[in-house]
Amino acid sequence: MATKNHPWLIVILAGAALYSGSVFAAPSVTLVADPAYQQTLLDLLDRARQRVAIVHFSFFTEEGFTRQVAEKLVALKREKPELAIRILLEGDKAGVGERNQKTLALLAGTGIEVKLDAPARVTHAKLVVVDGREALLGSHNLSNNSLRNNNETSLLITSPEAAAALQAWAETVMEHPGELTTTRCDDGPVTVLTDASYYEEARRMIQEARTSLDLAMYFIAYRDEQDVQVKSLLDELVAAAARGVWVRVFLEQSDTFSLHITEANRRAACFLRQRGVQEIYF
Repeated sequence: MATKNHPWLIVILAGAALYSGSVFAAPSVTLVADPAYQQTLLDLLDRARQRVAIVHFSFFTEEGFTRQVAEKLVALKREKPELAIRILLEGDKAGVGERNQKTLALLAGTGIEVKLDAPARVTHAKLVVVDGREALLGSHNLSNNSLRNNNETSLLITSPEAAAALQAWAETVMEHPGELTTTRCDDGPVTVLTDASYYEEARRMIQEARTSLDLAMYFIAYRDEQDVQVKSLLDELVAAAARGVWVRVFLEQSDTFSLHITEANRRAACFLRQRGVQEIYF
């Protein structure tokens, strides 16, 4: 989750493992891009036997595919009363909290537990965990706009250790939504990061880059040097380019939607270009 004062901080989580009976294969990660997310999510929910944990920034269920997801969750609970389904959504972000409250009302009385987060935090994760062994996470929001119109990437993780760590994180933030819960879990080549653990790992990766470095980011909230951690990561990108790493940065921009995000991204792009990072795309 990102704090209200640091909206740039996103959660990057990765992991994986195939489950058959009581035997787990090696961890694996599958890239799920753009509309492939929809069928991947439905298939994942079909595999649920014991519990489903969903932590999402937005779950807008008025119509379309996201309404289908809500109806599928209700049907699963009806068919499998023992299946525990718990959902945590952003509660007060302008334009988001109100629509998530409609989802809470829609699912009321179905046996599905739905909570809204605490005002002190922004729940920015996009995470679904099934039975503590598989997880789907990344940038896809549960909104029809995200699923129809946006460039989005997520990962399907199958891993007993990584998914269990994500399950534990999800349960913790559901019980204590006003607190940050920093988690790191390594399962072979897979590393799961939540909340504040992202910063140091991102910094390390940039520092250790030797040939190329691609950064795709929705929002870099750089205002001035008081944004210490953001500036530190920008400085590391500059240092990487200076030592010969091929650095490419891809940023969001829009003339009509969330203009403050476009403004901040252009400010960050200007900072980088002035210091030698030239390949920046909007």
